[in-house]
Amino acid sequence: DDLQLLSTYYLRIFKSPPSKLIKLFPDDVNGNRSIQGFITKEIARAASKMLDKIVSISEIKSEDKYNDLVELSLDSRINPWGWYVGEQSRGGFSDPKNKTTKKQPGERDLPIHDANKEIFCICEAFIYRKPAPAKDHLKKIFNYYHQRDTLVILVYDLEDTVKSRKNWNKYLNSILPNTDFPKDFKFVSSVDVTREFGYQNSAIKIVRSVHKNDTVLFHIFVTINYKVI
Repeated sequence: DDLQLLSTYYLRIFKSPPSKLIKLFPDDVNGNRSIQGFITKEIARAASKMLDKIVSISEIKSEDKYNDLVELSLDSRINPWGWYVGEQSRGGFSDPKNKTTKKQPGERDLPIHDANKEIFCICEAFIYRKPAPAKDHLKKIFNYYHQRDTLVILVYDLEDTVKSRKNWNKYLNSILPNTDFPKDFKFVSSVDVTREFGYQNSAIKIVRSVHKNDTVLFHIFVTINYKVI
């Protein structure tokens, strides 16, 4: 084999935009051909890996610590393609109504970069506690980056399985459709796609919401305390 030629092909392939690169992967790598579905599946896989070790980290209550674990697992999957999860970065606009912080610009939880070091996905992660803070997180993701093609919400729920199931139903049927999204990205509809992603009967739930201007959000809801009695 001509190693120089193969190296040239390799560089051309892995310098491709993520949306084109994933179309070259075998189906067993991920199975999704849209970049948003692809990266949503990878984030869900990372959350699943975190749950595999959850017994040893059950006392963790910090959102940042969960993010660290998801980041490590996600990085291990996407690094071979030249992609990586950046550290929590400053960018975009924070919520001007939030009086508890003076941070400006806003802090993006899990920005995902391609091989050219360009951000192609923003993942907003938070611990679910009450509807009002959850709605704030849903709104502010639209102001974290000027390109709103690939946006993912990652929600950690710390309640037991019974309460977490109720929180999931509330998130799906009440919080999401009743959030006051920016006017150009108003809520249109949503559908539970958990089964499509292969997480039925799991501690992970996934919903796909459609907004104005043909914008789509994927929401990954993770029950941390998944023990059943």
